[in-house]
Amino acid sequence: HLPSNITADALRKERPFLWIAIMNMTSMSLPQQQILRDKVRQELADRMIFNNDRSMDILLGLIAYISW
Repeated sequence: HLPSNITADALRKERPFLWIAIMNMTSMSLPQQQILRDKVRQELADRMIFNNDRSMDILLGLIAYISW
């Protein structure tokens, strides 16, 4: 659930991984979807595997991306 008063810019700053996942899911352009898909995977690898980052941002983004 996202608050009704949150803007895309605020979401991008607060939860960048979730924002990328949402952008990927809502893109109507196949080439853009492919670029964003690669960006989602790279961001996930960088943050979870290399930086050992565990955050609500990653969890929400993964849930959204996987359920799509």
